[in-house]
Amino acid sequence: MARMKLPSIIWIVIVVFAAVSMAFATKSLWGMGGVNIENPFGGGAATPGTGGYSGYYGTLTIAVNEANWNDGAAETTTSPVYTFYRGAIGRGPVSITASGTDVNILPEDKGIGYLKCYSGTAHYVDVERTRSANPRILEAVWNDVDGDGYDSLLFKIDLSGIGLVGQGLKPVYTLSLQLFDEDVSGLTDDSPAAMVVGHTETVKTVTWKFSGLSEKAGCVISRIYVTTNETYEGTDIALEGLDLSGWGISRTWSRPARTVEGATAGDYAGYYLDQSDWTELHGNVLYAQRGVNKADAMYVSLNVRCKLEAADDLQVVINIVVLDSANAETALTDTVELNDV
Repeated sequence: MARMKLPSIIWIVIVVFAAVSMAFATKSLWGMGGVNIENPFGGGAATPGTGGYSGYYGTLTIAVNEANWNDGAAETTTSPVYTFYRGAIGRGPVSITASGTDVNILPEDKGIGYLKCYSGTAHYVDVERTRSANPRILEAVWNDVDGDGYDSLLFKIDLSGIGLVGQGLKPVYTLSLQLFDEDVSGLTDDSPAAMVVGHTETVKTVTWKFSGLSEKAGCVISRIYVTTNETYEGTDIALEGLDLSGWGISRTWSRPARTVEGATAGDYAGYYLDQSDWTELHGNVLYAQRGVNKADAMYVSLNVRCKLEAADDLQVVINIVVLDSANAETALTDTVELNDV
């Protein structure tokens, strides 16, 4: 039987169909199902040779806008230090100037950069306000990256969508750093008068008023505790709730987070703001900040349950530790006496 020849037009259709099928198969491999190598930070298909990363890599400029937390006005810092690390803390450090410095990120960095921020000797960084002002910040990290014995503040930043590979313009990322002026030298309290306590159990409230902050400035409180001249809790005194209000703070403790006791007078104490790394500027500190046209006052109210006998003289001492921008400590202390007559 003679073999039938297919018309030329049919061969053309077959060839075109095969070519189209191969094209769709290749496209499926890179971005429409199948392997589908995706950018972990969002975006389209990965560029071959980038290890599955499809975001931006290459040169970009990192800059810092130093702004006041209260009104956004420009701040003039003293000896600030900014350092950029690409991909991981400590990798490829580049010193950054506030006006802008070029850095280079590679595909293996996956669009991640860390910016270490030391705002100098006269300012603090408001960490939460900085995070809110910069949507690309993924988290704030504390790490002793420079080995000086103190943890430094670093912001982890997603730079994957900062631009397109091969675009004509160099991308610029400007961190809006929210700062407040350091003001620790003039802090004082009103030295409350002695209080009379009877011979029946009662709860007395001792209130201290602290002042001395300038407008648009503040300080960092890292530790709050109360000491007494007693030995054990419950002999004549028990420390109960403590309340802070003013200078932008509203914080209440129903009782001390930790108490200590001992065998001699002065051993009984209660710790309210209590953290192991209280000598450093960490995320668990309290920011005391005075806004424009805001009262220069922070009130500390302590509840003390007590019962005195004849000639008893109790003492409660407030202790507030303030850190400056270089982690130097300033202690605010005041003693109030509780007498039976």
